[in-house]
Amino acid sequence: MLTQTQLASINPETPAGTLRYRCARLTREGLAGRSRPYRERGSAPHHFWPTRKGEAIVTGGPPPRGGERREPNRLFLAHAAGLSEVYVALKTTLPAEVKLTRFEREADAREPFTAWASREKRAIAPDAFIEITEADGGALLAFVELDMGSMSHRRLKTKATGYAEYVKVEAWRERHPFCPALLFLTTVEKRARSFLAAMEKEAGRDSLLLTCACDLARRLPDCASEDRWLLSVNGGRQAVDLLTALREARRPFDEEQERAKAERDRKETPSASTCARTPRRFAPTCDLGLARTGESSGSKACEGDRLPADELEEAILAQLLAVLEREPMVREAISEAFAELDAEQPQRAAELERINAELRNTGESLDRYFRAFEESTMPESACGPRIKELSERLRGLQARQEELAAEEPAERDPLSDEDLALLQAEVREVIESGDPPTRKALLQSLVDEIRVVSRAEIYPSFSLPAVRPPSGSVPPVGFEPTTIGLEGRCSVH
Repeated sequence: MLTQTQLASINPETPAGTLRYRCARLTREGLAGRSRPYRERGSAPHHFWPTRKGEAIVTGGPPPRGGERREPNRLFLAHAAGLSEVYVALKTTLPAEVKLTRFEREADAREPFTAWASREKRAIAPDAFIEITEADGGALLAFVELDMGSMSHRRLKTKATGYAEYVKVEAWRERHPFCPALLFLTTVEKRARSFLAAMEKEAGRDSLLLTCACDLARRLPDCASEDRWLLSVNGGRQAVDLLTALREARRPFDEEQERAKAERDRKETPSASTCARTPRRFAPTCDLGLARTGESSGSKACEGDRLPADELEEAILAQLLAVLEREPMVREAISEAFAELDAEQPQRAAELERINAELRNTGESLDRYFRAFEESTMPESACGPRIKELSERLRGLQARQEELAAEEPAERDPLSDEDLALLQAEVREVIESGDPPTRKALLQSLVDEIRVVSRAEIYPSFSLPAVRPPSGSVPPVGFEPTTIGLEGRCSVH
């Protein structure tokens, strides 16, 4: 269903007179139906829809039987034209680098699923399903529900219940990489907030389904550009534009992908380089990973210049002590570390809250699969792979939860002058009288990285504790969650 005005909007290169002539001819040939619904003021544009004959020609189907479709009633025309207006708005008002790549009406957007408890066959039937592709190729997905003010409260509750059940059984995983957002367009803000409340009651505050509601049903051309979308994730406290809402729905998926990529990169990181001519970061091992005279690294000797490990260790230890004795620089680094920690605290708290919500959802999903298996409502071949996937996800979330908890100590006090003096004395004692294993252990604790440019240009980076331990004494270095990074320079001849 498209109106004459909408056809002109999506075909700006076609003259208006030519477009009217073509539409009239399609109507005369019986390939399109046409109606002009009543309006209290002014005149409505013509509304066009394909006839059964026209649809058969376009799709290549057999000739229709049983006569033509009846002319739709006024309410259906208004609703169908409204959905078309959403399509036109997405096609014409999105930024140039963002494209509408998929728009499916109810018949194609319907998604069947099986309820957990009753094992009944159910389905969600959104008015439309949309997919928007961003400049980087990322997809934004959403179900669309359009309420022109005629949907009863009972019908709204039924819609909310259906979507909540759809998300609880994670039926979206069969068709989508992440849970699409639910876009609810209605006539007034009160109805929008009522639907948000109904969805929160049915699906829960921590649901993976992001519900977005707005009051633009009577101003649909503005639905993609105005900041009128209220989100369930923040209780509708702040209105945002459509793209921001859809990106928020995709955010958990992107974060999960980033965590998985970081884990893969961590596992695939090549072993550290020991050669001054090989441009890789190297983490010191017990002997700093430096080949001694006459030794080769690996099965094939490197052609680069060899660095004498004993001399380099001495040079780095001397540089470490020199850095520690530059107290103003150390104090400034500690202050910067605490400022950065305080600045990141809200982000860590928000991520921890999201992780806790995902842990609850994943745990509930596992419980449902176990219950289905125990009650023989789902075979092992069906629930086994899903239980394995959810268990792996649960372990990953728990590990991240522990990391975030470890990064947030209950009390944080910077090193005092006494602590810093004690650390300097301990390092000096190890350098002057420590045995080789103790000296190497010190380097392991405090040396974060060594960047070798040449024998005359070697840059060790040191990681020093910035947080004062509860006991008041400095523990073995390198164990505190909050550290400062300092860089020095030395040479080996």
